[in-house]
Amino acid sequence: MTSKRSLIGVFMLFVAAIVTGCGGGGDDAPPAAATSASAVIGPAGGTLTGPDGVQVVVPAGALSGNTRIGIARNAGGAPAPLQEGNAPAGPIYEFTPHDVVFNVPVTIRIPVPANAASSEVFMASLGGDWMVNSATLNGAFAEWQRNSFSFGMAGLACAPPIGDPYPCSYPSGGARVTAAPSTAITQIAPGWLHFYSGSAGSWRVNPPGGTISVTLHYRAAPDCSAVSGGLSGRVRLIRWNPAVPLNTPGRVTTVFDQTVALVQQAVTPPAGTFSHGGGPTFRGVGSTTVDVSSHLADATNVFGFTFSCQRPGRPVHSAGDLITIIGPMAAPVGPTYTIGGTVGGLTGTGLVLRNNGGNDRAIAADGAFTFATPVNAGSTYNVSVFTQPSGQSCTVTNGSGTANAPVTNVAVNCVAVSAAQVWQGAGLLENIDGDAYSPRVVFDANGNGMAIWVQHDGTHLRIRSSRYTPIGGWGPMMPVDSGGAGALSPEIAVDGSGNMMAVWLQSVTAQTTSIWTNLYNPVSGWGTATVLEASVSSVGGNRPQVAMDPAGNATVVWYAFDGTWTNLWARRYTAGGAWDTATLIENDNNGGVAGHGVVMDANGNAMVVWSQFDSVGLRSNALAKRYVVGSGWEATPTAIEASDLDASVSAIALDGSGNIMVVVHQQTSATSSIVRSLYTNRFSSGSWGTATLVRSDIPYLSQSAIAMNAGGNAMLAWLEDRPDTTSIWARAYDTAGVGGALLRIDDLTPFITNHRMPQVAMDASGNAVAVWGQGNHIWSARYVAGMGWEAPANIDNVAGNFQSNQPRIAVDASGNALAVWERSNGTVQSIWANVFR
Repeated sequence: MTSKRSLIGVFMLFVAAIVTGCGGGGDDAPPAAATSASAVIGPAGGTLTGPDGVQVVVPAGALSGNTRIGIARNAGGAPAPLQEGNAPAGPIYEFTPHDVVFNVPVTIRIPVPANAASSEVFMASLGGDWMVNSATLNGAFAEWQRNSFSFGMAGLACAPPIGDPYPCSYPSGGARVTAAPSTAITQIAPGWLHFYSGSAGSWRVNPPGGTISVTLHYRAAPDCSAVSGGLSGRVRLIRWNPAVPLNTPGRVTTVFDQTVALVQQAVTPPAGTFSHGGGPTFRGVGSTTVDVSSHLADATNVFGFTFSCQRPGRPVHSAGDLITIIGPMAAPVGPTYTIGGTVGGLTGTGLVLRNNGGNDRAIAADGAFTFATPVNAGSTYNVSVFTQPSGQSCTVTNGSGTANAPVTNVAVNCVAVSAAQVWQGAGLLENIDGDAYSPRVVFDANGNGMAIWVQHDGTHLRIRSSRYTPIGGWGPMMPVDSGGAGALSPEIAVDGSGNMMAVWLQSVTAQTTSIWTNLYNPVSGWGTATVLEASVSSVGGNRPQVAMDPAGNATVVWYAFDGTWTNLWARRYTAGGAWDTATLIENDNNGGVAGHGVVMDANGNAMVVWSQFDSVGLRSNALAKRYVVGSGWEATPTAIEASDLDASVSAIALDGSGNIMVVVHQQTSATSSIVRSLYTNRFSSGSWGTATLVRSDIPYLSQSAIAMNAGGNAMLAWLEDRPDTTSIWARAYDTAGVGGALLRIDDLTPFITNHRMPQVAMDASGNAVAVWGQGNHIWSARYVAGMGWEAPANIDNVAGNFQSNQPRIAVDASGNALAVWERSNGTVQSIWANVFR
């Protein structure tokens, strides 16, 4: 890639969350010397001049109604300065409404400070990263056009790191629209058509239309990659209608999302720049053309494009563009391909298949099937089982890929369930010599599973994984981390398309760790491990937690010691590659934070629960805070405990409608800190209820778990550690949150004691599977809806007197289950698994 001066200066961030503007005529702007200015501008257009002479020029037709446009000298909410040596050359400016979409591009002008790197600009939207955008010098001002805005700044010429052959290099990307025939579209307002850093594209479809394509251009440093082993990047194109409310399910659809290769290109920077003294160097370039004809269904269609990659030892950076195409088109045109395959073994009724989160296809019998709506050439497809047939479980193979021709090889296999499901027998999931710890396991919507764990490779602790498929069983062990320092505390979550996010810790010093993450795609596998937080205090522990919504957005939560208190932090990930900045979830300094958990609903809203000591350390509170898409984190947490005695959060679960249940352990009386009572609390219709007693006066209450299915049924399991015995108990809840009988579910054989770590998961029909440690082994019991708990069974059928620990369980919609745990043979600790099917 070329030098900072030839590629980087002031950046523009791709818009992730969109708000439709409304407005009218123009008000007089405040004086330019003020720190902020605003004006109501309507369809006729107008110009707003703000602090330092910054301007927004809104042409006629850019707004459909009266909208208050604002400019402020304000860095609050903007991303932190870039990590590769850049800093703002002048003030950071905030433009509002955040992420408004204009019908035609507006012109933005900001002064270029004397120490700015060039006439390029950086811009960012709320919760995103800085991105590059080309600008044109007009006297002392840089001006450019854009279809949206949030934050902007001029970038200070950076100090290149020693030994970096491509200093201060960031990916850049832009897009433009073409048509066949060319008369099918007209560009609205010429704008700058800069291929690699934003084209401010607004286009109108001319009847009868034609084949409308978006060409995505991108470039990056030649050591930038999205996957290991090659010059590459991740390209994503999404589409939405800005008139649809933000929280509407399915508002945003993915048009194209995959890893692309880049071609190395020689370039010669201008003489005198710091990159190789003006000598020859290289960069990676590429382009992708996507037919969007079938996605022009609304009066206004907004397309967002991002290109992401990561240089060695640096964070992932993204470039992007936003395009509006005024439609609609009468019908899809251009090459499209049907998606289909065959169904076998179907005897039940009610099977419904789904492609790309919609386009449902009811299946009545075995044989060939085809989805009614085709996909554009080069677009991705992802087939899943939306509704299982009665009495059967169906799984999908060959369900994901890119449509470059008609797809006919999707295979759906259905088998009978219920009493036929049994544990298949325990087996080693890994068999290398190093100790292994902390297994975690999840299922995706197609019945495929993933286990991750910590594995010692002889030098370092690493994060390893194995994928389970219904046909092939467990696959080979695969790396998840990037190597180097010791890794620990893995967690994993899955979205509605089978993408998975893993998070873990890696050692930095004796008292600091870093938080890492990696994404798994069911087509391309694990990506490149990325540093999420470079240095976090490890005093008191800081295991990160992660949750994903069906669309692939994620929330990661962790706590870290700041020298006085242990605080709770969170970061949000937008599907496609954009991370927001870390947010302090609790900021009242009321003592140290302890256990925590997080869930995300189908609309992308998140709920975090945690325990926190009060300001004088007299008691611990059970607290919750919600993130709402479009509004952000709530200002004040909600107390969810039952009384003013010491309380702690144990577990959290979510159903398909956004209802949440959380488990709270509450001190029973002020005179005893050992004896506690078990409570649940329920979040429904936007608010928390009252904590409800489950079981009172349990000595040493410390371990419990809860699971919910999409329909709202729930199952609670907990450990009772009393002076004379230990035991595992459970309670089922209906869709209204009403609990049933309390039942003991463990093995009652005398002398088999030492119960530990109950875990539970539920299927779509309300059946549940629980696992726990008992004696030296792992035990399991199954709950059948309407019938109750079956007899418990030892599923860890391994001889020897060494104890198994840390069981985890995952259940798919059909009731198949994966159990994983760790077990020692006296020499080495290994990861074991068993399958219930």
